[in-house]
Amino acid sequence: LFISSVTRETLASVAFDKPDPIVISQALVKLQQLSLIHRQQERYCLAALTREYAWAELYTNPQFAQELRQRWVNWYLEFSQSFEDKDWKEWHLSYESLEIEWENLQAVLEWCISENRYSDVKTLWSRIKGYLHIRGYWDERLAWSAWLIEAAKLAGDWVIALEAMCDRAWTLVRMRSLEQLQEAQRLLQEAWELRQHQTLSFQLDLAANMVILHVHLSQLQQAQQWLTLKQQLLKQANLDSSEYQEQQVQDLYYQGQIFYREGDLSQ
Repeated sequence: LFISSVTRETLASVAFDKPDPIVISQALVKLQQLSLIHRQQERYCLAALTREYAWAELYTNPQFAQELRQRWVNWYLEFSQSFEDKDWKEWHLSYESLEIEWENLQAVLEWCISENRYSDVKTLWSRIKGYLHIRGYWDERLAWSAWLIEAAKLAGDWVIALEAMCDRAWTLVRMRSLEQLQEAQRLLQEAWELRQHQTLSFQLDLAANMVILHVHLSQLQQAQQWLTLKQQLLKQANLDSSEYQEQQVQDLYYQGQIFYREGDLSQ
């Protein structure tokens, strides 16, 4: 099930419902002696032939495979929980543990998508979407957000649908081709029409994305209108001092962008 190397603890948690440390140690030593697995410092990976054999065995034992899959998903749901409240704007934070497990986590999320496990996908997405942007995994952001938007709509989960729409548009805007900007505009407009399902804080971010979008489209009058609307929303929002100042800084920056593109350099 694992695309890249994993720790002994991860293997034990997925392989057994109630893992015995002695059994695990003896099994790993035996497999290494047979050259069926390789050890890389404190992590283990399968040889290619071992992987093919394991897949064949799983195919003939569907019930056991299902149990493994469930423990596999559960482990990465628990693993990703530590990133749930991380502020992805804090660039100095370490993402080493996530980077090491990235290929395995990616495989889990894609499998959940293939199996239409909406609840698991939305949970994983909410925890790692910031990391996807920071590391530039924009193809994954676009592919996964497209699936999540449609799945959330089918489930009637408008909170998640709007988040995924805004996230997808946020990525498209920063890619800046006309086609991508036009798709972002459609998504943001749809999200705005459904904004009553979300918080005022979310609406602030949505309005900010509208400002940024119209700046990139050189539609400066519309950008100014959205910026004015965002400033009105900011007065209504009950933000703490730090969040309020962050919003004000963003407003000043994009007001400056509008003046600059209009040629009003004194402003």
